[in-house]
Amino acid sequence: MGKLRRAAVAALLAGSVCTLALAQAAERAGWPKSFAETIDPRARNAASAPQRLALLDDGERALRLGDAAAAQTAFDAAAQMLHAADAEIGLVRAALQAGEYRRALAFCAHTAGAHRDTTEPAALYAWLLRAGGQEAVALRVLDETLARAPSDALALELQRQIRDGESQPGKGLRQSRPRLAPYASTLGDTVQPTAAAQTAGSAVLIDNGRAALVPLASVAQAKTIWLRNGLGQTVSATMRRALPSFDMALLDLNTPLDAGASPTIAARGPFAGSPGFVADYGPKDDYEAAWPMLRAGFLGGAIGGDAQARRLGIEMPGGAHGGPVFDSAGRLAGIASHAAAGDDRFMPLSALRSELGAMLGVADDAPSQRMPLDEAYERAMRIALQVIVER
Repeated sequence: MGKLRRAAVAALLAGSVCTLALAQAAERAGWPKSFAETIDPRARNAASAPQRLALLDDGERALRLGDAAAAQTAFDAAAQMLHAADAEIGLVRAALQAGEYRRALAFCAHTAGAHRDTTEPAALYAWLLRAGGQEAVALRVLDETLARAPSDALALELQRQIRDGESQPGKGLRQSRPRLAPYASTLGDTVQPTAAAQTAGSAVLIDNGRAALVPLASVAQAKTIWLRNGLGQTVSATMRRALPSFDMALLDLNTPLDAGASPTIAARGPFAGSPGFVADYGPKDDYEAAWPMLRAGFLGGAIGGDAQARRLGIEMPGGAHGGPVFDSAGRLAGIASHAAAGDDRFMPLSALRSELGAMLGVADDAPSQRMPLDEAYERAMRIALQVIVER
């Protein structure tokens, strides 16, 4: 069986190399006009076939309804009809809306490399890399894209936004192709946020998806509170109690969110100077669904000898807004916030153990290998929550 598997993998790799070589030769020759036409002569007619277009519409509709499984089925059927970028972009977005970032990133890399006749796959790939903490790689992807399409508006705008440190793509890029955001969906009896709502920051999902920890200032005087994860799933929440000595608030979710694999909690705050990750949604002027942004760096030490307050150490354009802090092994270590005066900081969850007890989950301090960025981001998609309020 091992020999058969190795032979199958080798055959697939050989096929991919030959296909890419054909595409590059066709691109140099200037014919055909698309990658799909290089490997499938039916492409010119199939691209506009009513059945294929209907499947693409079905997939998009399923994404709007929050049904990632149905969306994948529709986009996969469209992809079986024609090897085209639009269906593959749909499959990438369906995987993202299911919380499968690693699978989406790998498949988007294929799509960006195979469909060089359009910049949309490369733009999506670049933003996914940036969202997952790989900003330098994202900029290289855009540089390569602009080398062959120097005036492409989409690539130029993304390049500008990343270089300017903007935390979210502009509103237009979260609404149009290739839509750099999930669709918002509601769970339980939750109603969508009203026109008067606004994004107030980020929160951390705890207690197996039943509660959330948020900076107290984010929900102060809020009449209504909603929480939304990186899959676009939105639920209403209520204040259980304030934790004023920590400048935090504990919220109850009216409908639990799936936290994925139970996150391990760091038994103690990470050492100063140790690697870590932070995920949040950054400042936004609307409450539309978005993917969190992951940033990696080195965590800071105590502030003034206070074990309950640590310097974040990781640069957050616009300041920290309440997102989760992970240690290098991917254990949930704290919640980041922005002080009224001074540096961004984070509150180690270990300092809250006396207040929250078992709600924080299983504590662990065993030595562990550093978690890869893509795995940390996939975890953050479910645990980092967008806080939406109406005051």
